Amino acid sequence: MIIEERIRDRLPALRHSQYCSLVQLASEAEYITTQKTVRELTPKLILRVNDTLNTVMALWLMDFTKGVADFTPSYRKLDHFALAGKLYSHFQSRSKSGFQPGDEYDLVDEFADQMKGSGLVPVDC
Repeated sequence: MIIEERIRDRLPALRHSQYCSLVQLASEAEYITTQKTVRELTPKLILRVNDTLNTVMALWLMDFTKGVADFTPSYRKLDHFALAGKLYSHFQSRSKSGFQPGDEYDLVDEFADQMKGSGLVPVDC
């Protein structure tokens, strides 16, 4: 999300290609997330984390495209939609102050801490 925002801001000539790429990625994530066989075969921990992070990405993409690309309906019925909303809100608050090189590592740690605190993932992960 950080990188895509930088691309948008620094390379406006790529916006159409960027949009197509992001929609393709979101479509693939949605397809995999909604497949019954994938859900049955995937370990529960991986499934919960994947669902949550894909939902964060869908929320971000909806804002990024000003509602043109909205994949959130597929994720709203999942158990961790509320947590994903909190993670996305955290991203938005961090984004307002601007990211510096290396901040993405802190953001990953902050997401992990919030997911552990929610019980989504075990504390010892």
